[in-house]
Amino acid sequence: MEGKDHDLLVEIHTTVRSIQKDMENFKRDMDNYVRKEEFQPIKSLVYGVVGLILIAVVGAALSYIIMKNTNTPSNNQVAQSTTV
Repeated sequence: MEGKDHDLLVEIHTTVRSIQKDMENFKRDMDNYVRKEEFQPIKSLVYGVVGLILIAVVGAALSYIIMKNTNTPSNNQVAQSTTV
């Protein structure tokens, strides 16, 4: 009986040591990650830049469409220019 108890205690001790090492590694790895409150300003900046780019693209597309429609001669103008 005493041998089994000793083996069980050795196994428990080994398991606890393994868990302690894993926790130490986890704590060390957590230092490499960015916390949510540190990431918020970066997130806001990126969203702002992406929003500006999208506004510029939509504005350029609308400007192109409007300019294309205003520079197209109407049928009356074409007819008048051919009769002159």
